[in-house]
Amino acid sequence: MSSPFAGPVLLAEQPFLRYLKLLDDGLEAGQVALTADEPHGIWSLEILDPEAFEVAEDDLDELADFADALSQLILFAGNEAPDDVLVRWAKTMEVDADLVIERVNLIRHNMPHLGRLWEEKTHAHMPILAGVFAEAIRFDGSPRGLLKIAAVENRHTVVTEGTRQSVTIEVWPDDLARLIVEMETLRYAIMNSDDRTGEGEDKR
Repeated sequence: MSSPFAGPVLLAEQPFLRYLKLLDDGLEAGQVALTADEPHGIWSLEILDPEAFEVAEDDLDELADFADALSQLILFAGNEAPDDVLVRWAKTMEVDADLVIERVNLIRHNMPHLGRLWEEKTHAHMPILAGVFAEAIRFDGSPRGLLKIAAVENRHTVVTEGTRQSVTIEVWPDDLARLIVEMETLRYAIMNSDDRTGEGEDKR
């Protein structure tokens, strides 16, 4: 039985390119995130807003599986892995080496937003977000939540225990309301910045 990571390699070129475009457009629109996946220690694409993709439900499931399985090829593309590394990986996955090389090159040349994010996040000046985990709890009859924010040290393209850090905080409904306001304000400022829109005027 082949590894799930081999799935994108075995996919026909046209659907492969179509999924790349959907994911890269999603990165630009804030519907997809490039994250340092905490449990497995590898960079991956996470679909944040499935309903934003105008595709059939079955196709959306396939896109989600494709995004999950693309991690290793993203790592190769971002690190500009040499062909001999790709050939060895192809042998391990029992797939055609030329096809692996071709797929990695397609990622490099057809996902400009992924390339920009990879460059910025792996050369960030401070630790970057790896994950956010939330859980609703009750304590002495009072509803509240636990919020864990995980981060990884920059300049590492594979996440390890030594590069990971996290903090868990207890939050109440008023804290969450404040966080939502701050995050929405920050998201608007980033998504409408001059660098993204080419416009200096506030369009709100």
